[in-house]
Amino acid sequence: MGFFDAVIDVFKKLGNARKEKMARGANRDKIFVNDDFFGKMEYKKGDEYLGNSYRADYYEPQFKKQISVLIESDTPITNEQKELYKLIVSRFEELESKMFENLSHKIAITLEEFHSNFEFFQITINKPLLNKRRWFASYSHIKEFDYHYLGFSFEEFEVVEVVIINNKGEEI
Repeated sequence: MGFFDAVIDVFKKLGNARKEKMARGANRDKIFVNDDFFGKMEYKKGDEYLGNSYRADYYEPQFKKQISVLIESDTPITNEQKELYKLIVSRFEELESKMFENLSHKIAITLEEFHSNFEFFQITINKPLLNKRRWFASYSHIKEFDYHYLGFSFEEFEVVEVVIINNKGEEI
């Protein structure tokens, strides 16, 4: 199962996973670390969807809001991963234009619809693969729209895949 298939599968199972987690107790088996850049992060052992990873709800001043940051790493987060995050944020306006351009080749959507119906909520930084930096930007719907979730996979700063999930949980 590829990374994007895993993202889709996780998104579909999210409702059940939340119910199960609440039944088990929300803080049981959680490990927290304090990162010098992101602050408090939750560490999770890898599973079939994602390797070992760190997650934080991080207030990003440039976006003027809290976003989710997920960093895949077997070791503490590296300076290279933090630098990649900073580059993504500093170039986000340009990168979002690339995302919209790729999205508009897959579905009929205007820039106005994109901005009024979807909200950026997460950056996922993967472990480097063959010296290529891979990362993923995720959007969720703000209002009722035909699509529920948008994901954009990058190698370095080029979009390599667009994932679209409709309101029925199906990939488009």
